[in-house]
Amino acid sequence: MEYDNYMNFSRDELIEITGAIVLKNELSADFTFEISTDTRTVSESDIYLPLKGASFDGENFIDKAIDTGCIAYFTANETVYPKAKLVLKVENTLNAYLKLAQYYREKINPITIGITGSSGKTTTKEIVYSVLKEKFKTHKTFFLPSC
Repeated sequence: MEYDNYMNFSRDELIEITGAIVLKNELSADFTFEISTDTRTVSESDIYLPLKGASFDGENFIDKAIDTGCIAYFTANETVYPKAKLVLKVENTLNAYLKLAQYYREKINPITIGITGSSGKTTTKEIVYSVLKEKFKTHKTFFLPSC
């Protein structure tokens, strides 16, 4: 199956997959979205999904996402910004994100290779990737050196 590098979802898919309650809807059913969790890179074609971490709460940045041009967002509370065109309320944004990821993974049904062991995993991964990328569309985890 051919697919692109982005998770694209229709409004109805977003609602069905996450069990969201629609707080505001001014968009047609054929509008599609990519998921964004970063207000620094969010665009009009994205739906902002705020995540909560140990030292941050993405819900505090919904207004920034809207000011940047984003027209849709998920929320775990009832806040509706006037400029938004679509607002979806979910109980927990992380759970919604995981449901969307699982749905997409099942939709594209990729062949997945896992490499285990006590040594040589990164080297083996790089070798497998370099061979398979010659014939197949592939993805790999990227090595980030520690600072």
